[in-house]
Amino acid sequence: MDIYAEARSRIFADFTAQIRGLLGALESSQVLDAQAAADGKPSMLEKNLALTIKIQRQSFDRYIKCLHRSYPTYTLSLTVFPANLPLLPGVTKLRLFSASNDAAAIRFHDVRPIWLRVPLELLSRFPDLQELDCPWLWERLPIPFKAPSLRHYTQQWAALLRDNRRQFGNAVEKLQGQIPASLAKARLWFWRPSLLPEEDQGEPLPDLLWPLGEDSISLGLCTLASYLEELNLRAFLMPHIFNPAVPWTRMRRLRIEFHPCQPEGDWYFTGPFGENPCAESPKSRGFWIQLEDYPSHASREEGAIVDDEFLTKSEDLDGSDREPDMFRTEPLTEGIQSLLVAFAQALSNMPALEEAELFAYLTWKPSEKRKIDYVEDPPTTRASIDGS
Repeated sequence: MDIYAEARSRIFADFTAQIRGLLGALESSQVLDAQAAADGKPSMLEKNLALTIKIQRQSFDRYIKCLHRSYPTYTLSLTVFPANLPLLPGVTKLRLFSASNDAAAIRFHDVRPIWLRVPLELLSRFPDLQELDCPWLWERLPIPFKAPSLRHYTQQWAALLRDNRRQFGNAVEKLQGQIPASLAKARLWFWRPSLLPEEDQGEPLPDLLWPLGEDSISLGLCTLASYLEELNLRAFLMPHIFNPAVPWTRMRRLRIEFHPCQPEGDWYFTGPFGENPCAESPKSRGFWIQLEDYPSHASREEGAIVDDEFLTKSEDLDGSDREPDMFRTEPLTEGIQSLLVAFAQALSNMPALEEAELFAYLTWKPSEKRKIDYVEDPPTTRASIDGS
């Protein structure tokens, strides 16, 4: 039996039991409060409850300390159907996030991320929910650490990323009839911005749309936004998010920050001289995801090599030594126009709209090797392209 699969099953079961226990305790409190009210006693619970679920960082009181647990490959998921969790009226706000480790050189060290469908499964159990707040849903690009072992431990497995995004879209589709009609406001930040440049924009990326050819996150968000009056979104997006067939008639305030990278592995921007390494691949998209892009099919030999490197050189591997290459500052016409046109057309289907913005932050921090190619450096300040 796969010992890693067995460990994951235990962890997911523990997580599910904790969520069930929390919701069960709240349900019991509501029952007791209702009984007290029937006896003429004052209510002990507020009418509008705000529930915060904070996933604490990885502890090692039950499990052996291991870098594979400090940088978990699999995200936490529920092992029961949402219908098997208590239905809790009276909860009007849900805040759900994983505790970060901002004091560490690698801020996601020991962080326990959640499966993208978990917030959707939970909101379906709160019929009076008005606001959903998810300040960090864990998506990120690979960080170009100089140490191969850190690249290995912190890598994003392409197949799991794709599956996670598909599960989000599937959850929206399956739970449409259970999304509370009262839901009006959401903050969904799929990645956290960093004050330090930490991306390699020349590195090949996976095509997370293949083989379906559509972005499940963008499609799911399109449907979810049709319920909302306010949306604060930060995500890797495609123009699919703006679908004329799904108008956002309730939307009043809209703020969308899109990542310069597209989910299909291409980019919305190029370098100052048109540099776009991704254009060298077929169809200017990312690489196709194969079976070996799942961790269970990865090379055990490679894992042994990087484990040995970390054990022998751990004092030099604090995560601060990186090789960022951030040079994409010029719009790639075809891609960015498709997004902006779709955004502009979608605005005409938002009759209640008061304010809207669509933007991306760009950073200039080319690698030392790439700097040689520039006679004059482009502006070093952060720029943005704004679709307000």
